[in-house]
Amino acid sequence: MDFASVDHALHTAVEQGVFPGAVVLVKHAGTVCYRKAVGYRSIEPERTPLSEETMASMIARAVHVVVQVARMADGRRRITAIGEVIGHRCGEIPIHPVFELERTGTGPDGAIHGRHLQVASSMMTDRFRAAGVLPSPRRSVAGGGVESGAAAASGEIG
Repeated sequence: MDFASVDHALHTAVEQGVFPGAVVLVKHAGTVCYRKAVGYRSIEPERTPLSEETMASMIARAVHVVVQVARMADGRRRITAIGEVIGHRCGEIPIHPVFELERTGTGPDGAIHGRHLQVASSMMTDRFRAAGVLPSPRRSVAGGGVESGAAAASGEIG
């Protein structure tokens, strides 16, 4: 895939002062297809170039939870995973998986059926306990973020 138009749009926006800088990361099927940092991380008191490493650090400090959404074979979007950002290393932002979608079958109409399972303990639990908040453990998340009513109450999707 050619990202020349994205490069051009980013550089033009920085030159026109729309924003001082930006980082774009495009992933498809778990593989990074495009990654680019343009512009500046600060413009006062002096212009400091924006790097991918700087942006990764800023994102890791600001974002704590990542929700992955994918279009399934039945054409509907589903939450497929929920994870926690656990810092950054060399421009990469590692994510600790907490919940993942488990497919349980396909209906006669082709609808995907499944449920969300907790695959690991949350690394935030110690922070919650230190703050005096004790979350109750849950093994399944209802509804996959896209259903409501009885489907959501049962923890099943599809």
